[in-house]
Amino acid sequence: KKSIALLPDFHRVKGHSGDDQTAKCFIATGIFHPYSTPRLAWDMYIVFLLIYTALMVPFALAFQAAVCGEDADLGSTIILWLVDCCFWIDIILNFRTAILDPNADNLTQMQLVSDPKVIAKTYLKGWFWLDV
Repeated sequence: KKSIALLPDFHRVKGHSGDDQTAKCFIATGIFHPYSTPRLAWDMYIVFLLIYTALMVPFALAFQAAVCGEDADLGSTIILWLVDCCFWIDIILNFRTAILDPNADNLTQMQLVSDPKVIAKTYLKGWFWLDV
C-alpha cells in the first residue's frame, strides 16, 4: 500500500546549489534558513511577544493611569522598549531569511531563494507592512 505525504518535509529542502540539505542556520552568507532551529525558536519568541502585547496593551490602557508618560515606572518602560526592539530586530531578520521559491514546479521538493533583492521585494510586497 502506497502512503501519500500530505505535508512536505520542511527540514529537507533543495538548496540553491541543487543538492538536498537538512535545515542549517545559514544557507548563504548572512541569509537564514527559514526552517532552521534558531529561526524557528525566534519565531516562537515573537509569537510569545505578540500574545504578551495583545494582552498587556489593553490592560495597561484600561487600568494604568500613566502608560508611557512621566508617571510610568522604569520597569514597564524598559519592558516596552525591549519588546519594541525585538519587533524591529524581527523586521531586519525577515529581510535576511530565505524564502520558498514561488516559481518552483515541484511541490514535494521545495527550493529556497537566497537572493537578498528577491527576498526584500517579496517581503515588501507582503508581510512588511503588517510588521511595521
